[in-house]
Amino acid sequence: WKGCSPTIQESVQGSQDAESEIGARSAKLLSTALSLEPNNVHVLLNYGTLMEDWAQNFALAKEIYRKALRIDPENLNVVAYFSKALRKEGQYEKATALLKRTLAKNPTDQTLKREMWRVNEQVRQENLNKASSSGHPI
Repeated sequence: WKGCSPTIQESVQGSQDAESEIGARSAKLLSTALSLEPNNVHVLLNYGTLMEDWAQNFALAKEIYRKALRIDPENLNVVAYFSKALRKEGQYEKATALLKRTLAKNPTDQTLKREMWRVNEQVRQENLNKASSSGHPI
């Protein structure tokens, strides 16, 4: 950003500040909602998503998703988001196991199928990258 005009730099900084403020307010509101309804799976899911996407706190997001799964183990949205957090951290075996267990009971769920594809695709890409960096053909 060094070569940009001050106006562009200020605009980018202002956008980042606004996003940070919105995230902080959202976290505060969701924390308040959880203090009132600590077992509300929808609030937990939203809070976990905020911690994952905005705060980049995967450990806390996974903890929140685990709690939501204990409360409602059949909630497919929680399974999908928990799997995504595992995938983002490279915990492919855990994500795959969770998805396979849930897909066995819900074989037509497109969200879970899509997440399974993402896990498999990420593993495939990492294997390709390892093979190309080691100089060995696949």
